[in-house]
Amino acid sequence: MRASWLSLLLTGCGALSSGSGAPTNAPASGVGPTVPFDQTAGLTWSAPFIIQDPARACAHPSVIADGEALDLWVGIVQGEARYLGHARLDAFDKGFGELEDALRPSAPWEQNALSSPAVVRATDERFLFYLGGGQVGLARATAGGAFERRATPLYADPRDPILSIGAALRGDRVRIVLLVGDRIDELELGLEEVRSAAGGGGVALTAHPAGITLPSWAVAFLDVSLRIERTPAGRLREDLLFGAALPNPIDLGVQPIPTAVGAATRYLPDTGDAPTFELPAAAILTGPPYPRGPVATSYRGGVLLLYSARSGPRDAIGVALRP
Repeated sequence: MRASWLSLLLTGCGALSSGSGAPTNAPASGVGPTVPFDQTAGLTWSAPFIIQDPARACAHPSVIADGEALDLWVGIVQGEARYLGHARLDAFDKGFGELEDALRPSAPWEQNALSSPAVVRATDERFLFYLGGGQVGLARATAGGAFERRATPLYADPRDPILSIGAALRGDRVRIVLLVGDRIDELELGLEEVRSAAGGGGVALTAHPAGITLPSWAVAFLDVSLRIERTPAGRLREDLLFGAALPNPIDLGVQPIPTAVGAATRYLPDTGDAPTFELPAAAILTGPPYPRGPVATSYRGGVLLLYSARSGPRDAIGVALRP
């Protein structure tokens, strides 16, 4: 599990303290059924949480890896405030810096509550998709500058509020997945369309079912994210990660409901229509502290999976990884 560098990841967090409570039961292995992980090298839990704040709940992470550095965005709940935060890790020996504001509500349609950040990087640009008032918003930043948002929603579902969003880059196109009610939809638009939309331009978007049904081991979808990366063999792999609620036969009272992380996987052609997602028979990460809000990225030769889970009275950000 490469304890030497993992221990550095979990220290030096400045004002962000480490938590505790890693489970003793091993999670299921594998991110997708197409290329199952070796039974001795599957996803394993880290030790403490990597971001934990006694005054703020942090959930639904979005991460971009750049060499040794990690940029992390999270949805924050602090009292009545609902906004987006950002923290950066430049190197393991320094740990994450301060959790700073990334975007706060400003437009009336956002209903004073932002959540579910999903950040896509295209060269020196970063596009931040997020939710406000059950609708999708979009902001753009360049060369390390602050995000500037469009004044109106990018997309709203005509039937139900959108509960969660994930996004990833596929060549010169951005793919987006949405949790709308109890279903997962997807849509796609070109980078030029995204740039125009971020500047306030009009764009016509139509979502389609992603073809993901609720797995037999779960009772409800909770959130979604998307990862598209090339395998060492050069194939373009898409992982649709989701948090799901598990059957709850007992009254937990004030305790969090049992949750788990699942994944659906497919290999994409460089152009053209995508095949059907393959859904594994079991969750890929489960057991206390009940993970949800997953997001994954390749990192230092392995797969880094960030998630949110209850730590004491509030959600915090934890990490699991495949060596």
